[in-house]
Amino acid sequence: MLDAVARLLCRTGATVPGTTAIAREAGVSPGTFYQFFADKESVLAALGERLVRELYAAHGPLFTAEHARLPPQRLTDAAFAPLLSFQPENPALLMLIRAELLGGVREMLTVRAPAMPAAQRDRVADMVCALLQAGRALVLAHQGPEADAYTAEVKAVIGRYLSSRTGSAPP
Repeated sequence: MLDAVARLLCRTGATVPGTTAIAREAGVSPGTFYQFFADKESVLAALGERLVRELYAAHGPLFTAEHARLPPQRLTDAAFAPLLSFQPENPALLMLIRAELLGGVREMLTVRAPAMPAAQRDRVADMVCALLQAGRALVLAHQGPEADAYTAEVKAVIGRYLSSRTGSAPP
């Protein structure tokens, strides 16, 4: 059923399908769906958890204290570039792992700018996630060298934004 919901999200973008559509796509009855999941939110959470495991298996942990101490542009290579390129066939990836992403960015900001007030850290983390989501949409809309060029632009924007908010000068 996780594969079914992933296929539906690929076809619909970020539009979350209903449980009946998920069951139909999986080739099971709605009753069978409910034997495994309480509702569509629980199947989306399970898919998000699977994607996080696959992402970390492919790229290792993204939000580490070591990454947080890197210059902003190198930080974007280590922590955000994998998110821009991971599973291009799943455009809803960032929506599904948003909580994990927000937590990771907050933790990095705590290491990078320990004096930053918690409310500001939350706003900066939200902004980084929004920039990443918008940038990933642009990357996925292109192929080959043009996708690579958009990836470089997104990394530059996030790196400069982090520099401006954490007091770190770009390299």
